[in-house]
Amino acid sequence: MIDHDEIRNRLKARMAELGLPLTGTWLKDHGVGQTTVRNFLAGMSQSLTVETVAKLAEPLKTTERWIIFGGDAPVSEGMLLEMAETAAEEIQAGMRIAEIRNAVAAGIREQLRIHLAVGAAQDSSAAASARGKSAQPGAPTKGAAREELRNA
Repeated sequence: MIDHDEIRNRLKARMAELGLPLTGTWLKDHGVGQTTVRNFLAGMSQSLTVETVAKLAEPLKTTERWIIFGGDAPVSEGMLLEMAETAAEEIQAGMRIAEIRNAVAAGIREQLRIHLAVGAAQDSSAAASARGKSAQPGAPTKGAAREELRNA
């Protein structure tokens, strides 16, 4: 079953992350009615059409599937840069190009796993909050997730 409150939360969070207002010309530019989105986000309408979700995916730099179901969180440019910087720390003088590629790729994969683990925990916390329940204790932090992956 689709949880429309979770869709609202995902849309609002993604718009905020990208610096997009809840209404504005960006919606019109992508063929989406401002009233449609405003009413949905305010809870005055209970759903969006599949066509509207498809139109929202591109400017939100994500997929229709993520909007509807959540799951793999989209990676922002800032997050990608942070992942690259962390991965670059693995490079040592005297390494061959192939070794550098492997080290950077492994570092980015690790950072992406951390991002997805933390994003999943934040999504479940946000969903619990939206339902009026407190988040379960022990949700992994970025540092805890990183440590857990290193120990695995």
